[in-house]
Amino acid sequence: GSFISTRMIYEDAYKIRGSLSEGRQRSVYCARASRVPVVAHELQILTDLAVTTAVEYDPDKDWTAELDSKEVLVCTSSVLRHILEAGLLGISNINVLVLDSCHHIATE
Repeated sequence: GSFISTRMIYEDAYKIRGSLSEGRQRSVYCARASRVPVVAHELQILTDLAVTTAVEYDPDKDWTAELDSKEVLVCTSSVLRHILEAGLLGISNINVLVLDSCHHIATE
């Protein structure tokens, strides 16, 4: 399942360690809502990376602070779209983008 994705994120982790404001990148794992907590749990067990999750986009959340301090974002495709559209994260700031079950993403 997501073992290879976890390895990819971990192998490239030197690019995401540290804060976004200091020029570090972020890894994004995009999954169905039901998979978000599962994937985040796996990443927290298998790596030492700081993980944040989002199933729904909350406009009141301090995304700037969250993305600055957390190294991996596990979210749904709609959350990722909001974050990109709001300019909170640019494609150039993402070092690894995992699309889990991407054939389902278009229907969400």
